[in-house]
This record gives sequence, C-alpha cells and structure tokens, in this order.
Amino acid sequence: MNSSKYANILKYLSFLIGIFSVLSPIGKWISGWLIQSLSLAQGFSLVSELTGLTQQEAQIITQMPILHKLLGFVVDGVSVAIFLLGLHYFVLFTNSVKKGQLFSPEVMNYFNDASKCALWWCLYEPIKRALLSVVMSLHNPPGQRMLTVDFGSDDIVNIFVCIFLLLIALMIKEAYYLKKEQDLMI
Repeated sequence: MNSSKYANILKYLSFLIGIFSVLSPIGKWISGWLIQSLSLAQGFSLVSELTGLTQQEAQIITQMPILHKLLGFVVDGVSVAIFLLGLHYFVLFTNSVKKGQLFSPEVMNYFNDASKCALWWCLYEPIKRALLSVVMSLHNPPGQRMLTVDFGSDDIVNIFVCIFLLLIALMIKEAYYLKKEQDLMI
C-alpha cells in the first residue's frame, strides 16, 4: 500500500519536472522577446528565475539571429529529450511498482534504461555547454567567436554516480536471472 502511494507521488512529481524541463529551454531561447515585450527590469527577473540565465547571456540571446536561437534550442532540446526519455522510463518503473511488480523483469529493464539515460545525459552536458558556447558567439564577426570546453568535478561526480547506478541495475538484473535459474534447477 505504501509503495503504491509513494509511486503515485513520484509519478506526479516526474510529470511536473518534465513540464518544467520542456518549458525552461523554450523560455531561454525566446527570452529576448520576453525581455523586450516586458519592461527590462521585470522581464529579466522573470526570465532569470525561470531559465537560470544571467543578464549577460540574456543580452547575447536578444542580439542573436533567429536561426542561431533555433540552433541553440536544438542543442538544448537534445539534452531535454534524453532527460525526458529517462523520466519516461522512471514513470514506467513507478507504474510497475504501483501494480506490485517490484521484482519483475520489466521493472529491472525500466530501471536499467533509466540509468542508461541518466549516464547519456551526464555525458552530453559538457558537450552541450561547448556547443552552446559556439552557438552563442556565432553572430559575432570572425575572430570573436568562442569555443569554451569545460569538464569539471561536478561532471566527473555525476558520471561516476550514473555509472555506479547502472552497475547496480545490472547486478540486480543478473541476480534476478540467477535466482530464477536456481529456482528452475530445484
């Protein structure tokens, strides 16, 4: 009973996170329009809270041509798509837990797939930051364009945690199949 209740809470929380993760890049790449249509002070504080943009980034985005904004949205969109796919597997996982299928092959596959998506997302984040640095400077004249590559300790920790999570998922899956094989032998 409790696992069903917690599964429902996690499912609805996942939907809210999914909606925000889709709206955030949309707000980020149309922020120039938002800032110009609202007063600058109110518009920036609203956009900054929703998207996490600094004032300098918002100013750069307002100066970018529409095709560069679209390219930036696509680069951000790949990250969002990977995240949403992992969230989808997590919701399937919570649905199976709600049905009482805690140790079924489907649950293990969902957990395994969600772990893989988390790893892919963590691997893509440094690549995304590098691509966005190029996209946000494409409108500059030659010689003033930038490629910024950074790979920090946060990225290393996130990748390590995701690999650890994936290994746990694979070990649980292997243990399930060994137990099933052992039950057939007896």
